[in-house]
Amino acid sequence: MEKVSNRDLKKIFSTYAKQNGYEEIPPTIIDFINDDYYLGQSFKDSLFPFWKRKLVEIYPTPFPEHNRKKLIIMDSATGTGKSTAAMIMFLYDLARLLCLEDPQGHYKLQKSAKIVGVLMNSTKEAVEQVNYDPMISLIRRSPFFVSKFNNNTKSSLFIKNIDITTTTRKRGLVGLNAITFLIDEIARYDSIQKGLAKELVTEALNRVNSRFLLGGDRWPSCPSIISSADTDGSIIADLMKMAKGGELGIDPEKIQRIQAARYEVKAGVTDYSGETFKVFLGNMTAEPFIIKTAEDMEMAEKLASQPNEIKDVPIEHLSEFSIDIYSGIRDVMGISISADRSFFYSKDMLRQVMDVTSFNTDVIELPNGANLIDMFNTKSLDILSPGAQRVIGMDIALNGDRFGLAMGHIHKFKENGNEKEYELMIDFAVGIIPSAEQKIKLSDIRKFIYDLHDRGVSIDLVVSDGFQSTDMLQTLNDNNYKAVQHSVDLKKDSYYEFRNYVMEEKIFMPFNSILFRELINLRENPKKIDHPEWNPDGTKGSKDISDAVVQVVWGLLNKMEFNPVNGKDFVDDMKKGLEKYDEMVEPNEIAQLFQRNNDEDALKSIDKFF
Repeated sequence: MEKVSNRDLKKIFSTYAKQNGYEEIPPTIIDFINDDYYLGQSFKDSLFPFWKRKLVEIYPTPFPEHNRKKLIIMDSATGTGKSTAAMIMFLYDLARLLCLEDPQGHYKLQKSAKIVGVLMNSTKEAVEQVNYDPMISLIRRSPFFVSKFNNNTKSSLFIKNIDITTTTRKRGLVGLNAITFLIDEIARYDSIQKGLAKELVTEALNRVNSRFLLGGDRWPSCPSIISSADTDGSIIADLMKMAKGGELGIDPEKIQRIQAARYEVKAGVTDYSGETFKVFLGNMTAEPFIIKTAEDMEMAEKLASQPNEIKDVPIEHLSEFSIDIYSGIRDVMGISISADRSFFYSKDMLRQVMDVTSFNTDVIELPNGANLIDMFNTKSLDILSPGAQRVIGMDIALNGDRFGLAMGHIHKFKENGNEKEYELMIDFAVGIIPSAEQKIKLSDIRKFIYDLHDRGVSIDLVVSDGFQSTDMLQTLNDNNYKAVQHSVDLKKDSYYEFRNYVMEEKIFMPFNSILFRELINLRENPKKIDHPEWNPDGTKGSKDISDAVVQVVWGLLNKMEFNPVNGKDFVDDMKKGLEKYDEMVEPNEIAQLFQRNNDEDALKSIDKFF
């Protein structure tokens, strides 16, 4: 076939336009970007060539029925211009609509029907300031759009009853003749609107699908969805899965996901030397790192679960990765790495510190009115560092859920210059559940704390999360217990501190199978340390007991006046414990408990005592 000239193309476009109800020929996407009559004053010299190529692929002709895609999802790196590209697409869809002689008649709508493009974001402020205002600014710099302003009535922005509207909710789409849409920062929307993003996308696509199809597979526009790589990428994966299952009403082949690194988008604009360095991106079991040596490369190849976990990056970005590799992967490469990241990436790491056998019950079922203290083997508490001050941590649950309860103390410490190094011991960590069709009474938990005190356990601090804990803590304070509220969900610091102690083997815990499962399945996302909805073994995700343990660690390190037992005092206190409880336990059981101290002087004293 002979090459078609621009003049021939214009003739073809002119003929097609007249035959299909256009009063003026719509511009090609390149003319729309470059020509000053359209958006050239804003973008002809500033839009990256990468996006011009992508947009030509999406819009091969000026007519919507030739669009190659029906939905574009952009989750590229920061600074790549994805928001600009989405705005251009939105306005191009409206521009082609405005070129029709009778848009309502063309799509077989009522003559009085208003046709709209819809801008969506997580909040009213965001959609107005981030999306609507910049869009209007672009429109005012375009002679084409200015010529289409509706100067006679305020019923619509443009002539022919065509308008731009905004919403933050699915219900805001009801009744709209929405021909196109732009959803910005969909992952953030999903977080703020509590998981409603999928419903929003489904409804938006349904608005287009139900009002504007012309028969066959013809689609009137190319809506777009924007997401940043610094947010949890699971919502995008969910949308792609829904498309494959037919839930979006679009052939998944007609959805284009554009994921591009900053250096890919800016190629040809930014001068790159061609020199690169390698990065291991990390996975569910290993953290990311820069590959500097042959040994690093060998390690990365062993850790990689698939080949694309090792990437080449231009050397010009090395400093960004060296300062913060996570930000480098997200912001430069445009890859979400937090969505499926294990918080503890080694089961062996946890097993090393979960071998204390003083308490071996995972869950206690607590009937109303029962004494929780009677369900504990408290002899271990009495003899294990009896003079140490304890911290109790609680993750409160009432309506049939598991109540996390833990207690611990500073087992050993030493001063290293101006710093103190601590070894922590968790005395017990357990889940409390109510009997069938009952609720956990907080008064039963308070009585347990009082009973521990009556048996000689020194309770220096009680820590609880913010959920339904105010009355509980106030009552404890009224009874001369120091009780404070601390949420391990608001910041990651508490869990980071706990993990450091685990990694350095400076904390020891009883083995609780539920606690172990909670810890090994913890996930880190951009906002918090959380549990999955379902664990890989099919059990429901949770972190009740782990939250209680982390509350204890936080209390021991941050909120109490330390009075740990150490050196000679430690041995003396052990002897007191033995004298008090030598009739309750066997000598070899006591020795096993004290051997956890790993203190030669203490062990010699135990030998002498026996």
